[in-house]
Amino acid sequence: MQIFERDVALVSVVLSTFNRCGVLKDTISSIEAQDYPSLEIVIVNDGSSDGTEAFLKQFKCNKKFHVITNPRNLGLQASLNIGISQAKGMYIARIDDHDLWTRKDKISKQVQYLQTHPR
Repeated sequence: MQIFERDVALVSVVLSTFNRCGVLKDTISSIEAQDYPSLEIVIVNDGSSDGTEAFLKQFKCNKKFHVITNPRNLGLQASLNIGISQAKGMYIARIDDHDLWTRKDKISKQVQYLQTHPR
């Protein structure tokens, strides 16, 4: 399924987090700083017990975000599969909960490459 916003392919950024509340804000900020205009951010809280759930509540009303909370820790692979299954984008971009994207054009460059090299 392809979803477009103003003729731009939707990219779903998927991340899973477990007890990384202290660094998650910077990770999300680096995603939001991307210059690509059509991003969906899918965050799977993998049963965190460190305040992550309370922190993520601020994103529940933002249409750009899809927050999923596992009732217990399922592990990275299972959580990513859950996130990917809920993603609506034509492309999936992955980031870990403690990483930062330092280039604001990272996604736009990747989408441009994928669209000009469909194979």
